[in-house]
Amino acid sequence: MIQSPSHDANILYGWALSRPLPYSNFRWLSPNEIRDFSVNEIPEYNEKGYILEVDLEYPESVHEKHSDLPLCPENKVPPGGKQKKLLTTLENKLKYTIHYVNLKQALSLGNILKKVHRVIEFSQTPWLKSYIDLNTDRRKVASNDFEKDFYKLMNNAVIGKTMENVRKRINLELVSDEKRLEKLISMSTFLDRTIFNENLVAVHRRKSTIKMNKPIFIGFCVLDLSKTLMYNFHYQTMQPKYGKRLSLLYTDTDSLIYEIKTEDINKDMLENLDDFDTSNYPQDHPCYSTQNKKIIGKFKDECDGKLMTHFIGLRSKLYSYKMEGGKEKKKAKGITKTVINKALSFNDYVQCLHEKSTEFRKMNVIRSIKHELYTMQMNKVTLNALDDKRYICEDGINTLMWGHYKIPQKRTHSKAFSSDDET
Repeated sequence: MIQSPSHDANILYGWALSRPLPYSNFRWLSPNEIRDFSVNEIPEYNEKGYILEVDLEYPESVHEKHSDLPLCPENKVPPGGKQKKLLTTLENKLKYTIHYVNLKQALSLGNILKKVHRVIEFSQTPWLKSYIDLNTDRRKVASNDFEKDFYKLMNNAVIGKTMENVRKRINLELVSDEKRLEKLISMSTFLDRTIFNENLVAVHRRKSTIKMNKPIFIGFCVLDLSKTLMYNFHYQTMQPKYGKRLSLLYTDTDSLIYEIKTEDINKDMLENLDDFDTSNYPQDHPCYSTQNKKIIGKFKDECDGKLMTHFIGLRSKLYSYKMEGGKEKKKAKGITKTVINKALSFNDYVQCLHEKSTEFRKMNVIRSIKHELYTMQMNKVTLNALDDKRYICEDGINTLMWGHYKIPQKRTHSKAFSSDDET
């Protein structure tokens, strides 16, 4: 019997913020120290932590096992694309920056460390754990949606500020004097101007000095450590239990949607109930428990205990599924909820996949232009099955990760759509 559960990690970034994080004593390791460095001997809760720049080999022997969810994502331009995207590939990694806990995980799952270029050492401790635990405890007893969202935001807002790019800040000055305008435009820091009317102009200028006062190293560690939870769940919990009976249909930052061949998914969950938060299940459900209610790092069923009967995944953040009872759920990034709920159906996703069609829908949006609000109607692409993050197989449905040894003519990410292929 094929069953399709959906698992979402509870407050994934909050879980990562509770782990040991850098706080002081940063230093580069010397060449001799790097030569003697052994990452597998360092425990996760060590007093010292490390961020490394390494070369990793992704051997073909693990391509099949890792094809659903490769390790070590990269921000790079996909084949035929123009903009960088977050890609998980089976290609070798060169000068890849990685947290030492992630590196240990990658090596344990079959990646091969070829070279260590640089290493930063730092003192670490779980100094944010008490703050995260406080918000988590208060969220557990929250009596309304506002409080639940508020305490969740209190956790997530922390990571946002740690990664703020202060280089993007600008100086903006409203000018009504012509001589002042000419002076500002002639400056080397001038970027752009916005004309409101003949008497008012906004001048955009780069900052002449930038104070790098955001702890970007915290944001980096949180993003990396959060991946270890998702990979551990997939490779240490789900794969060992189901093996080839398990297929990953879709994944996002904190969610995994599986297709599982099993006789009784509820019985399986009861055997690993400590990994799950089933407090959202009906109280008469065999897996119902409040033991892990809103515990960070536990996995919650997005379908509240109901099973998916059909699933269509077109590309990142564009999918739909049906649940027991016929209820549909649809996701389409950048499309208003009104259009999703009223103008799209599960069958539209099916048609888009099988007919390779592009679906358009008209949607009304509010836009601010020069601080004036306008209502606009757009004819926007809503459904498109072209997923350039993966290699699409000949059947037009199944895909392979870039770098997979089964891709014809070794069309790896770096070679795909190159001039050599066109000749």
